[in-house]
Amino acid sequence: MPAYDPVAIRRALSLPAAAPRRPRSPVRLVLGTVGALIMLLAGTAVIAALPEPNTDRTLPPTTTIAAHAACPAGDDDSTVVGNGAGDTDSGVGAILGFQYAYYVQRDGELARNFVALDTVNVSTAEDIQQAIDQEIPVGTTHCLRVIARDPGGYDVDITERRPDGTETVYRQHVRTVDRGGQALIHSIFGR
Repeated sequence: MPAYDPVAIRRALSLPAAAPRRPRSPVRLVLGTVGALIMLLAGTAVIAALPEPNTDRTLPPTTTIAAHAACPAGDDDSTVVGNGAGDTDSGVGAILGFQYAYYVQRDGELARNFVALDTVNVSTAEDIQQAIDQEIPVGTTHCLRVIARDPGGYDVDITERRPDGTETVYRQHVRTVDRGGQALIHSIFGR
């Protein structure tokens, strides 16, 4: 016999008797098991969908998405900010396209496609490619601020951000011309 009597203690303290445990119903047991399995399968699916960790300890090059995040596009009456792919529909488009080919696509030939054949001072595709390969580390991003000064004349600030954190701003005056319905760069001078 135990040293104390739980029933006697409950009566002395006027505590209600403990309700007897009911046996679990088979339906509740099955539903609980099915619920646990569903949660286990969902967790496994989430884990399987995660990307594999980078085990080589090197950082991937900066992506275009990251580049855009560091350079939110904007456009008002005379100023355009961005680093998009550009086009030859306008002078601003040609400037954007040249710099996109230079920094993102890293391709001198593509950059030169935004330059007029009778350019005053823009380098050849080969020289542009050599500059990209030798001077611009992979992962370098850029952001342009283009201000229209007169028809075909633009002040351009290029903010270059290198993977090591170095940031440089290049200030240029760019002139564009219309050649066969395409806006193309004619000259680039420092300012």
